Amino acid sequence: MANEGLRADFEQALPDFKDADNVGSPYCIRRYRVDEHLATGSPALARAKMAARGLRLILDFVPNHVAPDHPWLPSIHAILFAR
Repeated sequence: MANEGLRADFEQALPDFKDADNVGSPYCIRRYRVDEHLATGSPALARAKMAARGLRLILDFVPNHVAPDHPWLPSIHAILFAR
């Protein structure tokens, strides 16, 4: 929400845009999970409900889209820069 350019894009696309409408950044992921705004229950339950409707899921997982405060980073940093 601090990126003014993205905020302007949101407001242009959705004139009634509010901060609460933004559930997160696709480029700065802190925890890999389905956001509760989008679905509830277990991933297996979501897949079963989709299958019952004849739908399939394509997942675009990009592991380098990790938030700068992600819990993995200290351990990755320690491995990469160990002396």
